[in-house]
Amino acid sequence: MFVRKPPPGASVPGVRGGRAGISKAGGPGRARSALLQGGAELLLEDAERSPFAGLRVRGVCERAGYSAGAFYVHWPDSSAYHDALSRYLLAEDAGHFEAEFALLAGLAEACETDNPAGAVLALADADLGALLANPLWDAIQLFGLTWGRDRHRGDAAEGYRDIDRVTARIHGTLIERLGREVRPPLDAEQLGTLLQALIEGCASRHRVDPAAIDRPPHPSDPEHYLYAAAVAALLAVLTRPAGDPRDLPATLAHPRPTSHATAPTTAATTSAHCSNAVAAQTTPRPPTAAPPTPPAPTAPGSSSSSAATSTAPKQPPPAPNTTPRCTTAEYTRRPSPPVPQPN
Repeated sequence: MFVRKPPPGASVPGVRGGRAGISKAGGPGRARSALLQGGAELLLEDAERSPFAGLRVRGVCERAGYSAGAFYVHWPDSSAYHDALSRYLLAEDAGHFEAEFALLAGLAEACETDNPAGAVLALADADLGALLANPLWDAIQLFGLTWGRDRHRGDAAEGYRDIDRVTARIHGTLIERLGREVRPPLDAEQLGTLLQALIEGCASRHRVDPAAIDRPPHPSDPEHYLYAAAVAALLAVLTRPAGDPRDLPATLAHPRPTSHATAPTTAATTSAHCSNAVAAQTTPRPPTAAPPTPPAPTAPGSSSSSAATSTAPKQPPPAPNTTPRCTTAEYTRRPSPPVPQPN
């Protein structure tokens, strides 16, 4: 790295006669922050420059169980090996998940359409579990943070897109079987990108803080985890019943009105509500009755006015709504009760 030399006679920080690590403007706190920031920048630069600095030919051969002679049959030197390892991790990364993708595709094709939410939650749980169990995923993530951002950026981007397309195809099968479609302006591949980014973020957090990701979204629903709840909520918004003309801006601008009475939520009611979470959006709402037209005004003292007032029947008060309230564990709103029609 090129370093500019100070002019003759200039004071040098950290050297006798210089600042000695203390800035007059910010004091020792500013110097400490600057030193830590410098170390963070160098840490990233060194990792990007040589993420394989810790790899030695001897160590690789011992781990693989082969001699150094076998190594040099395939690569002339360690630099060629590093390039091959880069392609192995990034350009071919979709191939490392073929078994997992086959399992997920089978789940999507065999889902129970009478339990939409359960199908979505089961697929999401299996997806996260397969990713965490893959032995190469951590290495792929580490490499994506180093040479994947610089030297092999094109290969890394193409590897991501390959996985996005597979993710879109698997979830697209499930969405279609549930009678839904991607809500415009998004398309299927963009939905796959969002789902893949979500699972990679949750998996990275799981490596550091597994309890946060393994915690169920609601105590009464311990079979599913936080990532599955996020996927269900995402699909409830970013997909729609087939034939629904509303796009995403229209859905957010004009949400369906709901009115639910407060009621205690139990494990049984949560399970029942979750089973109808996605399917609820496919139920058409009955038309709302138009308000009655008020009578035409009459002159004061008119007999017709007083007769109409005395003979007009009083409307009974509306019946209270006893529909149980949905909680955040149900991932989407239930349909409102039907509006009573006038006689």
